[in-house]
Amino acid sequence: MSGIVPPGQVKAGTSGIVPPDGGHAMAFGGDYEQLMVIAGDKTLNKFHRQAAALARKAIELDPARPKAYAMLGFALRSEGAARAARSESFADEYRGAARALVQYMQVATQRGERESFGFAPCASMAFELLVRPECADEPRPSWWDEASLRELSERAAAERYTQVHPFTMRGAVLANAPCIAGVQWSPRPRAQAAEELREAAGCFRQASKLSVEQFERRAEFDAAAAHCDRVAQQLEAPQEAAEPAPAAE
Repeated sequence: MSGIVPPGQVKAGTSGIVPPDGGHAMAFGGDYEQLMVIAGDKTLNKFHRQAAALARKAIELDPARPKAYAMLGFALRSEGAARAARSESFADEYRGAARALVQYMQVATQRGERESFGFAPCASMAFELLVRPECADEPRPSWWDEASLRELSERAAAERYTQVHPFTMRGAVLANAPCIAGVQWSPRPRAQAAEELREAAGCFRQASKLSVEQFERRAEFDAAAAHCDRVAQQLEAPQEAAEPAPAAE
């Protein structure tokens, strides 16, 4: 497997184009890869429920392959966001998306594909969903520990997706705050470091830039960045005061 490229994303060195299905999207026959191509096209064109149905069919055909779980997670998350924008119920879609993405990570890990392109951004999408109130009762996956969250968030942000969730996750993990930028979770208490808070602030500023037309989210990210910078400055101040002044010539 070459790794997961979420719909609408382009991996460096590829066209990123998913070919159309020729009008046979709901003909559920075909092999696993054909279903994935059609599901990707449906997601690009915002037919999220159809994409989810195709992904489920692919999982039935071969539950030991990870790609369809990721596609199912993308489709359900997108359908949930669309329902939320219409003021309709969306909790089931978000919970289903979180479960599918966690399952993708489990299957990919079992197949030795943890280092594949797209694995870490899938983790950041799962993180973004699992810290939502709708997923408060969902069990936390095995990678829900500080070391794994740090490693996965660093990889996700480094892959430079044009989506918000890698930077939201990285910022929240480094800031280690129970409520920041809309993320409400229970991180393990630890001493904060000014350098990490500065990096977190940069992640939140990047998330703000990527939140086109999402004015409420941009305000949350901007406030989180300002908070991290302010705390970092407070931590740096005693250190600066303790440094000896240069000797007069």
